[in-house]
Amino acid sequence: MTALTLTLRDAPPERLDLSRLTPEHLGSLSESEIAALPVNTTRTPLTVDDVFRIEGNDAAHVCIISGAYGARLDNIGAGMSEGRITVEGCAGAYAGRRLNGGELTIAGDCGPFAGSGMSGGRIRIQGNAGDFLGGPRSGEMHGLKGGVITVSGRAGARAGDRLRRGLIAIGGDAGDHPASRMIAGTVLIFGNCGVLPGYLMRRGSLILGGEAASWTPTFVESGGGELTYLRMLTASLTGEFPTATLSALSAPVRRLAGDMATLGKGEILQLTR
Repeated sequence: MTALTLTLRDAPPERLDLSRLTPEHLGSLSESEIAALPVNTTRTPLTVDDVFRIEGNDAAHVCIISGAYGARLDNIGAGMSEGRITVEGCAGAYAGRRLNGGELTIAGDCGPFAGSGMSGGRIRIQGNAGDFLGGPRSGEMHGLKGGVITVSGRAGARAGDRLRRGLIAIGGDAGDHPASRMIAGTVLIFGNCGVLPGYLMRRGSLILGGEAASWTPTFVESGGGELTYLRMLTASLTGEFPTATLSALSAPVRRLAGDMATLGKGEILQLTR
C-alpha cells in the first residue's frame, strides 16, 4: 500500500477547507467518495476531485502535495486523532487545529493559528510558523492544551498565547509577546524574540536562548544556575533539532519570575551561553 496522495492540480479559485481530509475520516471511504468530498469555503461547490489529483490507497498516511499554492489550504489535519499527514510544501491557516493524536508534518511554512486548541499528538513545521502558534481563536479561553509543536524556523507574534499544557519548541526567532497570557506548559525559543515576552503570564516556563527586543518590566530577577529538567527536555527533542542547537539547554540560566502584574507564578529562563 502507498500513502493516499493528493496533489494540487493548479491554483485553487478560493481558500480551501481540508478539515475532512484526515486519516480517520478517509479510511472508510472509497476513492470516488473521497473525490466527492467538499472543500469549498464559499457558496460555490468545489470538491476534492476539482482541485486535487488522487493517487495511492493507504489513508492511514495522507500526503498532500501543495505546490506553490499551499498558503490557500486551511485546516489541514484539523481534529485529527490518529495516523499521519505529510504536507510537501506550505500550509495555510489553522493547520492541526484541535489535533488530539497522530502526527502532522509540514515541510514548508504555515499560516497563523497552527495547533490552535490542540490537545495531543505532534506537529512538525520544518519552515516558519505564522502568528498565534498554538494560540486560541477569538473568544476561546485556552490555546494549546497538550501535545508537542516543533518549528525548525521562526515563529510570528504571540506564540504560545494562553498555553494551557504541552510544549512549543522554536528553532529560530519569535515575534512579539511570546507566551503571552500563558497558563501552564513550556515555550522554548532557541533564538531571539520581540517585545514583552511572557506578557500577563500566570504560570509555566518560557525558555529563551537569545535576547528580547524589550523585556516585560513586571518580571523580577530570581536567581539562576543549572536546571536538570532542561537536560530531560533535550532528550525529548532529540532528532527534532540539530545537536548543536540542543546543546544550549545544558547551559546555566538566568531566571526571571512573573508576570507580577498577574498571578506571577511563571518564569522566563534565559540560557546563558
